Amino acid sequence: MKTQQQKVTWVIDPVHSRIRFSIRYVLLTSVSGWFTRFEGVIMATADDFSDAQAQLSIFTSSLDTGNPRRDAQLRSPYFFDVERYPVIFFESTSVKTTGFFIAMTGILRIRDVTEVIRFNVMYNGTVVDQLGNIKAGFEMESAFNRKDLHLQWNETFDAGGGLLSDEVKIFCDVELLKLV
Repeated sequence: MKTQQQKVTWVIDPVHSRIRFSIRYVLLTSVSGWFTRFEGVIMATADDFSDAQAQLSIFTSSLDTGNPRRDAQLRSPYFFDVERYPVIFFESTSVKTTGFFIAMTGILRIRDVTEVIRFNVMYNGTVVDQLGNIKAGFEMESAFNRKDLHLQWNETFDAGGGLLSDEVKIFCDVELLKLV
């Protein structure tokens, strides 16, 4: 009789993790921002995370682009509406692995709208740190059309284009801590 492996719980180490987004501005340059507060839990039985189940909560009020005026606009009802929707939520629905590469698909909820997105994930390995903690590292990226999530605001500039592109890119550097 085959014994079933026990699920292992991993949590995101916020001190060693970053979540960044990027969008084209006036179609010339990318403007980036970060979310400085987030938390997540990953459950897996497989050492290569091939059966991982992930949940991530990002606190919208922690948005920081380095420009207080822009931050206020992004926190407003035109974009994230942080008063009504304080959390962006992601939950994985499937994981497919090929070596150190993982395709993680899941549901992204921003405001009151959900969208299926796929993260391309690079698994950087697992180590034991100097304190004896088991840690795993990942680099993740994805993109979505902001209008699909009802982030509609835009203005045109003199050349007739929109100030903001429709595509938003997400980049996550994630370090997990294994709970024992």
